Amino acid sequence: MKILLLLYVLAVALSSVVNGQINKYGLSELQNYTIKEYEGEEQNWSVVQDKRGVYYIGKTSEGIMEFDGTNWTKIPVPNTSMIRALAVGNDGMVYVGAIGEIGRLKPDKNGTLYYESLLPYFRDTIVRNNFIADVWKVYNYKNQILFSTRQQLAFFDGDSVSAIEMGGSRSTGNFMTFVADDDIYIGSFTKGLHKLVGDTIEVVPNSEILREKNIFAIVEYDKDTLLIATAWSEFYLFDPQNNVFKPWTLKGNLVNYINEKEAMFYSGIKMANGNFAFGYVVGGKCSYIEVNKKGEVLSLLNTELGLNDESVTSLFQESSEFSDKPILWLTLNNGIANLDVSSQIKKFDEINGLNGMILDIIDFEGRIYVATMSGLFASTVDELGVLTFRQIDDITALTWTLLDFKDPKTGKNILLAGTGGRDGVYEVKGYRAKRIFKDTQRHMPALITKKLIQSKKQPNRVYIALEGGFTWMDYVNGSWITTNIAFNHQVLRGDFRSIGEDNDGNVWIGSYLKGVYKFEEFNISDTLNLYSTERGLPSYCGQLIVDFDDKVYFGADDGMYEYDKEKDLMVQTNDFGGLLKDRHIHRIVKTPYGYAIAEASEEQKVVEIISKKDGEWITNGYPFKIIPNVTADALYVQDSLLYIGASTTLYVYNLNDTLDYTRLSKSKKSYDVILRKVFAGDSLLYGGAFYKQTEDGKLRIVDKQLEHNIPQIEYVNNSLNIEWSALWFLQPEKTQYSYKLEGYRDQWSNWSSEHKKDFTNLNEGYYTFYVKARNVYGVESNVAQFSFNILPPWYRTIYAYLGYVLILLLVVIAIVKIYTRRLIAEKERLERIVAERTAEVVAQKEEIEAQSEKIFQQNEHIKSSINYASKIQNAVLPPSEVITRVFGDYFILYLPRDIVSGDFYWVAEIRGLKYCAVADCTGHGVPGGFMSMMGISFLNQIIGQDITLNAGEILDHLRDNIIRSLHQTGKVGENKDGMDIALYIIDPKTNVCQFAGANNPLVLIRDNEAIVYKPDKMPVGIHVKENDPFENQEIILEDGDVIYTFSDGYVDQFGGPDKRKFMSKRFRELLVEIHKEPMEEQHRILDQTLLDWHEGIDRIDDVVVMGYRHKINGTS
Repeated sequence: MKILLLLYVLAVALSSVVNGQINKYGLSELQNYTIKEYEGEEQNWSVVQDKRGVYYIGKTSEGIMEFDGTNWTKIPVPNTSMIRALAVGNDGMVYVGAIGEIGRLKPDKNGTLYYESLLPYFRDTIVRNNFIADVWKVYNYKNQILFSTRQQLAFFDGDSVSAIEMGGSRSTGNFMTFVADDDIYIGSFTKGLHKLVGDTIEVVPNSEILREKNIFAIVEYDKDTLLIATAWSEFYLFDPQNNVFKPWTLKGNLVNYINEKEAMFYSGIKMANGNFAFGYVVGGKCSYIEVNKKGEVLSLLNTELGLNDESVTSLFQESSEFSDKPILWLTLNNGIANLDVSSQIKKFDEINGLNGMILDIIDFEGRIYVATMSGLFASTVDELGVLTFRQIDDITALTWTLLDFKDPKTGKNILLAGTGGRDGVYEVKGYRAKRIFKDTQRHMPALITKKLIQSKKQPNRVYIALEGGFTWMDYVNGSWITTNIAFNHQVLRGDFRSIGEDNDGNVWIGSYLKGVYKFEEFNISDTLNLYSTERGLPSYCGQLIVDFDDKVYFGADDGMYEYDKEKDLMVQTNDFGGLLKDRHIHRIVKTPYGYAIAEASEEQKVVEIISKKDGEWITNGYPFKIIPNVTADALYVQDSLLYIGASTTLYVYNLNDTLDYTRLSKSKKSYDVILRKVFAGDSLLYGGAFYKQTEDGKLRIVDKQLEHNIPQIEYVNNSLNIEWSALWFLQPEKTQYSYKLEGYRDQWSNWSSEHKKDFTNLNEGYYTFYVKARNVYGVESNVAQFSFNILPPWYRTIYAYLGYVLILLLVVIAIVKIYTRRLIAEKERLERIVAERTAEVVAQKEEIEAQSEKIFQQNEHIKSSINYASKIQNAVLPPSEVITRVFGDYFILYLPRDIVSGDFYWVAEIRGLKYCAVADCTGHGVPGGFMSMMGISFLNQIIGQDITLNAGEILDHLRDNIIRSLHQTGKVGENKDGMDIALYIIDPKTNVCQFAGANNPLVLIRDNEAIVYKPDKMPVGIHVKENDPFENQEIILEDGDVIYTFSDGYVDQFGGPDKRKFMSKRFRELLVEIHKEPMEEQHRILDQTLLDWHEGIDRIDDVVVMGYRHKINGTS
């Protein structure tokens, strides 16, 4: 009976090896991080991902390590104890469990995360003082954070920490706490399993089966069942409703190894695909396994298979919120690793037993055979049930080609392998091979076997392409008969790399250097049909010959060709939707859904799937972008699997892959890129986390910058350094970035791997920095942005401008008063002299002349002061380079009547909106100049305080400021100073123009027609209608529209033959006549026309005219 039982066990074990291969399709993409990358201690205990997508790793004594895909940042914990557990709260903060310490990572005012201890939040100081144990687990539990030790359960509700005492661990046997289905369970070494019911710890009925078994994981098995895992890999399915426990076992030889080595189960999670991930410490060859619900081990990782350490201390899978193919993270006793478990591409390489560059692949009798430059390799299963490769001992030379030959007589399949050198062709059986064809005549150069195909017309025949010639062999009654007929044919001496046979029995042989030969009825003669450049094929075209659907195709450097029988020429094929034209197709195979191709041009070496969808041919190369940029020399399809040999690696792709690689998350448009640090000079403006304060006064981390997070930067710190990173963790070294700074340069930068940028000597103004990423798949991220405002230097603030105006006014007043007093005093003195010395007329005359000279000098002093006022006014007006940057295609005709002008123009750009105003202030000269500088200052102040104002609201605010500044009340006899103005705002994104006017109109010329937008009939200043708001008019601009705004100085100028005003009608007709001219020419025409008009007559008023030509989809 014992012998039968032993035989049964052996049979089951053998069956598991054959049918349940581990790593059957290869290994997932693995990324190891060591102390070289993160520059810290080796040991790691926990890992979690916050709501933004940033990872945090709990260390042994160095606190917490933050990883954003680019940068590793240490966040210290005060008592430098081991961080065993981490969790993320609903507030976006990371909560930390250490030894005798609990806390969270909280942002300071700049967004830099720091550790805040939660011990002061304990309601009971005695409980707090006794909280000195290891915190083994942290959970986000029902809007609270649960911290668990062996003795206590501590709950933080955002305001305070309360605790439930569970008793001493010796008496209760409690160890780890688990949350499953919103219930709290505690593993007990002495009782089995405890459960928290209300505030009471109760023993779960029937859980005595778990006594003396340390529980290390409780995860969901299905909606009604939990899977419980213990330290020594004993598993149980638990029905919480009925308190029923049933054993659940792993299958396969690996179980025996786990038991023999006493590998300790330490962590387990349920993955997004429904399988389970288990981690072991001191596991030897069993460090990590993926297991399905049947208990079958699907994949295995250990140090021999690429993992950096044999002990896995915790597991965490990326949230599906960030990716539909979430990455699995493993913390190790020495390092950190992530595993692309969701990928539909896996791989075999030298760690799986392969060696050499891969040249051909075939699935024969359940084994995968791989031909490489180092020989022939076949898949096998090792003692643990892991699929690996071993070399065929009889074939150690370069192996070019494999063929599954089917005996037409018996239906038997035979595997043939063509090798290099003089070794010839082998027949392969299992892991042994026998040579059946050899170059016995030792031709020079050696006849290296490059390609084997089975003839369709003569199915017992195998055609052989050789590097030094061509031949065939026949399979007759179980034996191979070879021929040397083609060896000595001089024409056939060449590098033959491919063979094909069409439905007419013609054999096509490709020579890389000469072209393609056709043998009709396989008649070798001195006049072989050669197809090369003279018959339609380009140079270097004989490497690829394939036949699909009864048609033969020929690969060349510039696409795929087919044979035109009527013209007896080669022509580029229009099949495959024309997608293969102008591409060097190196390999192509048919799949159940279309075709797989490998391109090998100088520019790119890619693998793609081409297929038909809704009648249209499409390509999909996204899944293969993780393959290095090397030529794929081998493609092979078996059922729904595509095998790709690229250099020394064999990739296996599941053709049933349905993932949309252009949109990697159902809940988000794409993955995110985030700003990490922003420095202004030596000051940190932003430390990596945006936050907001909720209504109850609590902080919450958010993923976007809010209004209160926008920094106001002093002008002295106008040089910024900005750092960023993409939250993409698959081959992050291949991630590239592009950025732009709106307000500085609106064009996106070229793609590069740089993740920081310096901006120096920025002008004052509002800026927004944008950055986006492009990952290994070529998929762009969501765009991140960061806004900031650089304040003007003190000497360019509104208060400084008001001060300049006040100082200038006081200086002028002082000068006038001083010289007026002197003149009065001089006049009185002269009158006395006239009265006293009326007889001295000549002397008096000389004295008066002398005084006149003094008066002239005094007037020159006044004039000099006014000239200085003009310089100040010109300094306040926008510089030409600013206007050019904002409006591009424009002109301004600005003609003051006196030295200082009462007319002014004003231009600004904030957050992409373009502002322009043309105004006519009350009076001319110095009074008008004072009003113009006041107007410019107030306009800068108004839009600086609130950019959401429309054009009409801006004029309302401007009127209020002028009335208030001039103390106007409307009383009879007081000053009525103000201004007439035309103001418009253009949004280039929507091409909407807002216009508001005070007595000054806006003229728009479109299609040779002048459209006049009338202003409100009231000034900006005290008026009977001062309480009426200015109307805001909206204009939809079209490409080429020309906008004119102006004061009344041009149209009111007297001149012409009748000495009359120029008038508005004549002015509009002039604008229509010249509006298509370049802006510089329009300026010249308007200037000359005005000069000609008032020739001989002085100008009566200041003149300002501004023209702007609007362009769409371009810089205006």
